[in-house]
Amino acid sequence: MLGDGDLQHPHDHPVSQLNMTNCNTLHVFPRKSSRWDRGDKQYLYDVNGLEYLDGINGKTAHVGHCHAQVVNAVQNQMAKLGTMRGVSNSEHYVNRITSYLPERLSVSYLCNSGSEANDLALRLARRYTGAEDVVVISGCYYGGTCSLVDISPLLFSGKKLPKDFVHVVKPPDEYRGKYSEISDPDTRGELYARDIRLQIKEDIIARGKKLAAFIYEPFFSNCGIHIPSKTFYKELFRTIREFGGLVIADEICSGFGRIGTHFWSYELFDLTPDIVTAGSSMGNGLPMGAVFCSREISDKLGYYYSTCGGNLVSCAAASSVLDVIVNEKLMSSAKNVGKVLEDGLKMLMDKYPNNVGDIRGQGLLWAIEIVSDRISKTPDSSLTKKIMDGLASKQVLINVGGNYENILLFSPPMCFNIENSQRFIRSLDDVLNFSLSLIRTLERSVKRVADEEEEDLFEFKRVKLEMEKFEELD
Repeated sequence: MLGDGDLQHPHDHPVSQLNMTNCNTLHVFPRKSSRWDRGDKQYLYDVNGLEYLDGINGKTAHVGHCHAQVVNAVQNQMAKLGTMRGVSNSEHYVNRITSYLPERLSVSYLCNSGSEANDLALRLARRYTGAEDVVVISGCYYGGTCSLVDISPLLFSGKKLPKDFVHVVKPPDEYRGKYSEISDPDTRGELYARDIRLQIKEDIIARGKKLAAFIYEPFFSNCGIHIPSKTFYKELFRTIREFGGLVIADEICSGFGRIGTHFWSYELFDLTPDIVTAGSSMGNGLPMGAVFCSREISDKLGYYYSTCGGNLVSCAAASSVLDVIVNEKLMSSAKNVGKVLEDGLKMLMDKYPNNVGDIRGQGLLWAIEIVSDRISKTPDSSLTKKIMDGLASKQVLINVGGNYENILLFSPPMCFNIENSQRFIRSLDDVLNFSLSLIRTLERSVKRVADEEEEDLFEFKRVKLEMEKFEELD
């Protein structure tokens, strides 16, 4: 069986094979995706009017594309006043959003994106601790500013080492990690946390350096979704704080009720980070980001100003997003739909035991790991991309990710319903069946040709031997 340490990354850059446009913008859509014309809730429509089920854009269109309530809120605010320096109605929104947070995370900074939020969180941690070094998770992405590119392992090429102040640790991979064969999740969690502790002591403390922060996504969304035990986080938080660092929870992908059981995904583990960040899902894709921390931490930063952070239009969108989540009961819907997805994906694991290696997730955030053999756990990036393209041909959109590009990542808008989930499972079943049948047919054809060549070779050798015997008689 291949473990995490036995595998070689297929490319220097983990997203090197995804499509690029002429303006060098990374595409997360399938290879043959259409040009998009409009959206409506959980559906996208191309320029030819074809309707697609969106399983990708939950991070931005959180409550659905062009949700009428969000659109109305934005239009009404734009008709009155868009933005003006020194004018903000953010207090109303801040009071609402902080009601979903612990009392000690009472200070809010509003900005324009998740990248800006994580950048500011890093500044806060460094200012508070007086340190520079940061611990990050392999395969994760934290944003596009210069400071975040430096700490985002997803953007590291195989030939570029991280900077001295960046320390990359492995995620608690309970599928192919070094402790994945241990049955007890708490024991696994302790061991994964212990390894990170040892690495921090060796790479930072023993070298006379100081730790500023550990930044993490609670579900490790960008590196393939991993949901560790509570013990893992308990031990890791203790280590980070013991060595003087702050814990920063990046809730850009998994917050705002996406996991169904909690508003913030960090809450699932019964621990509170020192800083929480949020991004594009806040305003349903409009420019919006936020940082939440304690007064003690914020006092170390001093003056902060964002020209458009907390502007009137974005705050109107963000307030309406909260209204929709509450009024349409989207958290409980995510929980119920997530159970249907889980049951359907487990069925596919049983039906395709050699190729659906693992499923991980909760609510409306899922990873489906595709392998060529479940025993060896060998990643199958080729089949994964065929499945993504096959689903697109059935007008269902899903993304590919993970360090080995063998994970189907599923994060739809929160209005994704049970009927949608059933359609997704049926479509995935059809595509898996077709793709694997085609592969088996090709394998049989290749074997038949090889067998025929072997027979021809045998006949050639027989004739040659007969001729040699004839020549000897002559």
